[in-house]
Amino acid sequence: MWALPLLAGALLMLPGLLASRSSAPVILGRYSAALGAALLGDILLALASALYMAAPRLFAGVRRIAGGLPEALAVFLTVVPVPLFLVAWFLFPVPLLERWTSFVGALLFCAAPGPLLISCRPGKSPAEAARSAVTAGASLLLSLLVAELVLRLVTPGSFFNPRLGLVPHARYTIMVDLPGVSKGGTLSTNRWGLRGEEPPEDWERYLTVVTVGGSTTANYYLDDGRTWSHVLQETLRERFPLSWVGNGGIPMHAAKQHDLFLREVVAGIRPDVVVFLTGVNDIGPFLKGDAALHERPLPERGLREWMFRESRLLQILYKLKKVHVDKAPVVSETVDPEFVLLPMPGPERELPEDMGELLSDPGLYRRSIERLIATCRDIGVTPVFLTQPLLFQDNDYWRGIQGGSYWHGGPDSVFSAASHWRMMVFLNRQLMDVCREEGVACFDLASMVPHEREYFYDSMHFTEAGAFLVGRLVGRFMLDSVLTGGAP
Repeated sequence: MWALPLLAGALLMLPGLLASRSSAPVILGRYSAALGAALLGDILLALASALYMAAPRLFAGVRRIAGGLPEALAVFLTVVPVPLFLVAWFLFPVPLLERWTSFVGALLFCAAPGPLLISCRPGKSPAEAARSAVTAGASLLLSLLVAELVLRLVTPGSFFNPRLGLVPHARYTIMVDLPGVSKGGTLSTNRWGLRGEEPPEDWERYLTVVTVGGSTTANYYLDDGRTWSHVLQETLRERFPLSWVGNGGIPMHAAKQHDLFLREVVAGIRPDVVVFLTGVNDIGPFLKGDAALHERPLPERGLREWMFRESRLLQILYKLKKVHVDKAPVVSETVDPEFVLLPMPGPERELPEDMGELLSDPGLYRRSIERLIATCRDIGVTPVFLTQPLLFQDNDYWRGIQGGSYWHGGPDSVFSAASHWRMMVFLNRQLMDVCREEGVACFDLASMVPHEREYFYDSMHFTEAGAFLVGRLVGRFMLDSVLTGGAP
């Protein structure tokens, strides 16, 4: 009886294995050694399972050996493999297991060995094996539910989609030693997980604004009262006393994640205006090449997304995996970001005049901005876009300095800082072109912020003076060009 799940699992896995193709094939011009071994093993397992069911007497010796194994091993193989497989499938996506047949087949592989060993024990009937499997499974399920409940009590989840990582009512003291940044600042969030004051109760009476971007919007190392979003709020209050600005900047977020933020957060709270400072994390395809286009984040729908949204345990495991396995950069309240100016090791390779020629998909960023505008219109909010300033610029000094940044490549980048700025200019121009075509407000902030260390503590992040300048410039632009007829 318990050989049937193994046979079914092997047959369900077979089409996916046969259809797979390795990037570095060594067998039949199609399969890698590992994939070829998996295919051969699957076929042999299917044959052995079928033979076991057809002629069980041939396996009498195997059954005696299996029956003599410790019962604890049988219980372990009954309880552990299925949840372990689900966690591994969740954390480490494999294209083969995206096929539902392969997924179910692998699940059956994991579920069958324990009950099969139990059934081999002397005096154990199939019904007793099934009861043992159910009892062990129920015990594990109860343990996981208790762990989930405890985690929910100890670490409350986000008000919105947990993929965004917005932690409500957080409060940290920022202890860093950065040029142009005061020590001992406070980073806190409101009930929505946004930096800024609590949302007003009489929401409709206020001019409400949400700023969206990556770390250059989050201003993580700056005190709450010194972020450019806060300065923007104070500037707007000069004309509109009932103004509220929530800071939705999330480090490492690019245009694709901004669209998720719009759909999950902005659509729920519906502010009057959304201000985007975008582009600095969309420069990845320049610095990472095509690898940036093939990164495999969590899908936005399907079983994996549902598991992540509903399970606090999986959310924590996913974060641990990102930090300790993927080596994702960690924003800390006590560790300074890296920023070291290193000279170019030699002459820079010749780059095209049109930096878009370096990209396999030069229209990707343009389409991302168009999607953000379309989403804003669907929600019914007014978008305002800002071009991204950098410390770098295109001159002789920066042509002699290695480009890249803490997030994208660092000192191993093959581009100079001047070329890094040219890449940013390419994206900024695409942004302005799309906004002009779509009739959307766009402020060329990059042309207004001097390329000086007074305003940046690294290649892209603002000092307190930089954030103050940005907040004032954006506020004046909104008052003069966006809010001329009053709040939207």
